[in-house]
Amino acid sequence: MIDWRAAAAAFLLACLVPMGASAQGWNLAPEGYTYKPATPCLEDPVRAAKPLRPGGAVYRVCEDQVAYLAQSIEEAKREGKLLIVTVGATWCPWCAALQRAMPGPEFFERKGDAIDYAKTYKHIEIGLSTTYQGRNALIYSGDTAVKALLARSSGVQLEAIPFIFVIDPTRPDRVFARNTKDLSDFSTGAQDMAGFRRAIAEGHAYLTTERKAVAR
Repeated sequence: MIDWRAAAAAFLLACLVPMGASAQGWNLAPEGYTYKPATPCLEDPVRAAKPLRPGGAVYRVCEDQVAYLAQSIEEAKREGKLLIVTVGATWCPWCAALQRAMPGPEFFERKGDAIDYAKTYKHIEIGLSTTYQGRNALIYSGDTAVKALLARSSGVQLEAIPFIFVIDPTRPDRVFARNTKDLSDFSTGAQDMAGFRRAIAEGHAYLTTERKAVAR
């Protein structure tokens, strides 16, 4: 005989896991979390998926970024990679500069460094703020995702954007977090990519050293 109550409970658990937690304890969504679309998405999803100004940054402001982060952590685990999460805003020109630089020869296409970035990392971007009716508006799902990672980052506080996290998907209790305001030229929007690579390498050392220690 089928236990329908147990089956229903199992189905409900399967539906909830991608949103909030994996079996490894990533519990990203707080109790009572409900996805709220970013404000511009209520008007025009097509517009919200494009830069709000020429050369501006683009984030998944119309998607639940908590679910996107959870899915990306699982994908990074399957691929055996660390996950880089860069945090920014659609109105931030220095965030847009970092977006443009990451896929190119200054990072993922870079050759000859001690770290092979393309083989070592998966990369995603989380939007924290967008523009609505001439004002900056918080993206609720992005803010929730960022807070979940900050809670695991040993007291590091977000002071400016872009902000970076480096995650070992097998270790939900330990997240590397770093402000990059020392790497951004706020007057021109340029990014110090050599400094950014050093910051990512710092995250790599932090996480892989801990991983080796735990394995002993």
